Amino acid sequence: MAGTVYPLRWLKNQTGTRNVVEYAEGTAQTFKKGDFVVFDRSDDALKASVDTDTVVTGVALKDATGTAGELIPVLLLSADDLFVATMSDAGANTTAIHSSAKIGDAYSWIKSTETSQITKTVADIADTTNEWLIMIELDSRDAESTAGGRGVFRIDGSKLGVDASTA
Repeated sequence: MAGTVYPLRWLKNQTGTRNVVEYAEGTAQTFKKGDFVVFDRSDDALKASVDTDTVVTGVALKDATGTAGELIPVLLLSADDLFVATMSDAGANTTAIHSSAKIGDAYSWIKSTETSQITKTVADIADTTNEWLIMIELDSRDAESTAGGRGVFRIDGSKLGVDASTA
């Protein structure tokens, strides 16, 4: 998988539940469909989430329009939601090794640093300070010990919520 970056994407909810709500888009937002977003009560608006936020509200189901107030559908997340993502080392997937030894560990997420892939969100196994994603299994499409292989992750339930203004 070295050189191929598969962005973080929602896989399924283990209980079959799927909650979608609409939030007003914040000013000058550029998030893409599939990106983590947070509803910020201080601005009463939806914003792109960053890995240093203390909470995430959900996943944007459409690209930001760049127009404040535009309604954006959001998949509200729960600890039962599973994601697939390329494993990276600080954004470089060519150096991250896909290993069952990482199952159960928690990691952050980051935008890829691979050429022409910088808009894609990946799991960052080098960052254990902002532990959002808990690896629950390896993606069987990639052989173990493959550089940049994919893992299956769930969100740490303590990171779910509203209000990035407290971040």
